[in-house]
Amino acid sequence: MNIHTHFEDLSNEIFFEIFDYLYALDVFTAFTSLNERILSILQFIRLHIIILNTHCDRDIDFLSSHLTFHAHQVLSLNCYDTIRDRSSVISLLFQRHNFINLQSCQFISVNPSTELDNVIKQVESLNRLVSLSIIQPSTVNINEKNKSDMTRTVFMSKSSSLRSVMLRSNYAYLDLSTYTSIGSNLISLDLLISGSPNTVSMYSILPILRVCHRIRYLHAIIEHEIPSENNNVNVSIQEAFTNENDLPISPQVTSFDLSIFTTCDTRSIAYTLRCLPNLLHFKFLHESREKYPEWQMIIDRWGPDAENPLEYVMLRTIGYHKYKRNLQTNIPLINYELFETTTTTTNDHYLYYSDIKILKLNMTRITPKTACSFPLFQHINSLVIDMRTKHSSWDKSLSFGKNNTFVLTYIV
Repeated sequence: MNIHTHFEDLSNEIFFEIFDYLYALDVFTAFTSLNERILSILQFIRLHIIILNTHCDRDIDFLSSHLTFHAHQVLSLNCYDTIRDRSSVISLLFQRHNFINLQSCQFISVNPSTELDNVIKQVESLNRLVSLSIIQPSTVNINEKNKSDMTRTVFMSKSSSLRSVMLRSNYAYLDLSTYTSIGSNLISLDLLISGSPNTVSMYSILPILRVCHRIRYLHAIIEHEIPSENNNVNVSIQEAFTNENDLPISPQVTSFDLSIFTTCDTRSIAYTLRCLPNLLHFKFLHESREKYPEWQMIIDRWGPDAENPLEYVMLRTIGYHKYKRNLQTNIPLINYELFETTTTTTNDHYLYYSDIKILKLNMTRITPKTACSFPLFQHINSLVIDMRTKHSSWDKSLSFGKNNTFVLTYIV
């Protein structure tokens, strides 16, 4: 005997699961005219709206007609502002509907002529909003008033639910210095900081850290708005005045993704990293359209061993060695299982440590693995080794130059 299961035979729970995988426009298009049971189920499902730039005016009107009775069920909204035959779609939706339970909101390619006043007011009142994103292509700019109002709404928000913000639009964030520091609950912040060389630099991150105290994950993209005809013009770095004793400390930040598409100096990077004492992950990308001569950098990493799970990372340049450290340790110091070095140049590791004349090695428990094929510290004149047993392979692994004249001291 053949038993046929029809679509209507599925339980309500399975319908809820199915509808959760579909976007609101598809749900209303496919299911609103089936039967009373389906209509009653649609009153309680969670709705996810996505409006692409390939949609048309007819789709928006159809969706809006159903949102009249279902706007309170919308949990996520992902919307292009300009579609095939209409612009300012975001403003239209927020004028017609009140998304009181919205949790995730993403605006893409907001039209310069779009008025966001009503949108910003509603976003400000959403007490369940967790994530907010604005993504703009470089060729489409939001008007300055909208950017300023949206920035203030985000950074001055007292919402206990808003945790993640992405603002990918050309903005210098100069007005952040006028904001009052509040107990923002943001833990993830992704910003595109863009403006003229006189207004935007690596130091632009500091006011952000001063306002947002609970940030854990920070992604910053820094770039200059430079006309194409000036791409090959040298841009001098204007060092901003920074009080070393009044840096905004952000102990909560554990992950920092930094992308710089303009000139920068390592001093500004060092100041910023000093504001993040508990940083665990640092991703750094640097590209520049301007001429940027003689900018060389080295990154040394002391890996963890079985007894010490910590690792140390040292960033240095040839021309700048000033630094402060929270740990009472000697640099350079090799007492870890693995030592790695990465540099923009080759065979001149010692130049980055020209201010160091004494190298101290702690070899009481382990034999270090030094992943280098050229002399690392060929300029030192004093070497102190704390060891249990001398290893015959150390002369090669420590990588000293042939012409060194130094005092070798063993502590056994």
